[in-house]
Amino acid sequence: TGRVTFSSLEDIRKCFPRIVGEDSTIYTLVLALASRFNLDKNQWIMGVIIKGQSSAGKSFLAKNVIEPWRILGRVKDLTRFTGAYLERLAQILQTENVDNLIFLVYELFSQTPQQLHIMLSEGKLVLGVVDKNTGEPVEYEIEGRPFLLATTTAVEVREDLENRVITVKIDESEEQTKRLFAFYSRLRTDPEFRYIIEIEEAKGAQALAEHLASLRTMPVIIPYAHLLGEAFRASRDVPISLRRDFQKMLALIEASALLFQHQRPRVRLPVNGAEMEFVVATEEDLKNLLKCLPQLGITLYRL
Repeated sequence: TGRVTFSSLEDIRKCFPRIVGEDSTIYTLVLALASRFNLDKNQWIMGVIIKGQSSAGKSFLAKNVIEPWRILGRVKDLTRFTGAYLERLAQILQTENVDNLIFLVYELFSQTPQQLHIMLSEGKLVLGVVDKNTGEPVEYEIEGRPFLLATTTAVEVREDLENRVITVKIDESEEQTKRLFAFYSRLRTDPEFRYIIEIEEAKGAQALAEHLASLRTMPVIIPYAHLLGEAFRASRDVPISLRRDFQKMLALIEASALLFQHQRPRVRLPVNGAEMEFVVATEEDLKNLLKCLPQLGITLYRL
């Protein structure tokens, strides 16, 4: 078929040649998005918030990483996000499910709409209005949990939202700034290099979109999950926040197995009187989680 084979996070990283550095950020974003292939919706990552100073490159990073999903028609770009927008969306879509939608919000304010929190936690938004023509009460319902990808300069985001998503931070180090200087200087002085980057960027986005389209929504089993649980139970410091953080960690391991399901073993197990096929997470998926740790320290810092 000529389809590009993706068997590692490093393979996927090559799809974004215009992004300098930020490897662990890209890995985290891609795995969070891939969690949506999990048949168990309780293991979905609800979204990712990219924090950083103004002009640090947050929006550029988000726009580039999300491009394969944009090719698949999954992305809604929003420069301003309000509760009224979600309510109007409920009236437009009515019975449509929004599980497959990605809201890309370019500047998320610290006080996010309550309607968003309801959708992320309940998977449903019910809007009661009065029909302006008949005066009769009408209910509009929007089903599903859209994925939230947002950038913000706000240091603090509402805690109930931050608990539902993964927070990452743009690399604002001096070393990263110097790498960017070198990259953009070369782009402006070497036309052949610029041409190669443009071609590789377009090819990479299309290839990753095709890979994503080839994936099935499946359940996952982690054969070593009990060993991770035993390790945490043996810790002397087990704060209550680890309940949520441990779940997010397992969700990312499962997301890795789903993203690379073509290279993962399968097993059929009895569930409720019938056999169900599972993707089996391997040691490679745990290693992929570890590659994200530089960014996950913000969200899963107690781990």
